[in-house]
Amino acid sequence: MMEDDIVRIIRLLTDNAVKIFRADSGFMTGKIKAGNSPGLIYKTSNFSESKHKFKTKMIIPIEYVNHSFGNITLYFKEHKPIAEGDQALANTLGNIISQAVTISWMIQKEDEMLRLTEKQKETEILLSQEKLKTEFIANATHELRTPLAIMKGNVDLALMPPPDTKTMKTALEEVNIEIKILSEILKDLALLTSSSQNIKNILRHSPVNIDELINKVLKRLSTFAAEKKITAKIIKVGKSNLLILGDKGYLEKLFLNLIKNAISYGRNKGTIKINLSKDKNMVKIRIIDDGIGISLEDLPKIFERFYRGDKAHSAHGSHSGLGLAIVKWVAEIHGGRVEVESKEGKGSTFTVFLPAK
Repeated sequence: MMEDDIVRIIRLLTDNAVKIFRADSGFMTGKIKAGNSPGLIYKTSNFSESKHKFKTKMIIPIEYVNHSFGNITLYFKEHKPIAEGDQALANTLGNIISQAVTISWMIQKEDEMLRLTEKQKETEILLSQEKLKTEFIANATHELRTPLAIMKGNVDLALMPPPDTKTMKTALEEVNIEIKILSEILKDLALLTSSSQNIKNILRHSPVNIDELINKVLKRLSTFAAEKKITAKIIKVGKSNLLILGDKGYLEKLFLNLIKNAISYGRNKGTIKINLSKDKNMVKIRIIDDGIGISLEDLPKIFERFYRGDKAHSAHGSHSGLGLAIVKWVAEIHGGRVEVESKEGKGSTFTVFLPAK
């Protein structure tokens, strides 16, 4: 109930009070909003400022829980004794008005508090976004600095006199490796900084067979797995093809990152299990390794951009820290999600849920 509603109630009750008590005119004074100064709130159309022409005056107090909001004053042209019943009725009317004003004040105060809370939430979100942007830029700068420094060192080495063809070739090969790493980091950064709406507009949706996609990824990583003598097993629940509608390129990147991580952090001569099943309207893909696992401290942070965990993980090769952020991003852009379970020293299980076609 807002201030205008209260004025309408006061107008109605004042007019009715005039009719009920057969007064000649009336007005209300007081305040209907917290902080306002008391004053004239409403007067009947036939109210005359010439008070001397009235013989009787009746005051209806507007009070509620020992708080006074004002009064309705009724004027009579003739002498009129105020009966006890009339005063009781008048007090009831005053109580109704005062309750309406009290409720209005409470609602106004609650609205103000809600608006303040919303503003605080908006401010917190903006500050959080600004903090993330600052951290993102700082982390991106750090990630780009490493390959650039290596490239600079190798170029300086190649330019050192006297000219040495073998040294120059080795240096250029190292530079070429760092250029590829730099290129991958920039592509990943471009993905993660793209607007979700823009990405949705360029996604090439088509039916994707998950069995075939996983097999393709395993084939790409076969040499990498062979180096550690790791065996990958696909375990499928049900005979039907597991199809989803999505962008094959992005989905391949998702599973490439997850399975590559399972190999990187899996134990030598170990096993990676990939369980494929359908869970209601979702395709469920579980990638289980028997490697070093993830610490309880790192577990909540692994999907953050540039997060690379403890020294045990850092020791398993150079990673940009963007892989799992991309996994989460691709799953969500397809209307799915990714979950993780892990115990340090006992391996990890990443579960991807994607909407079934």
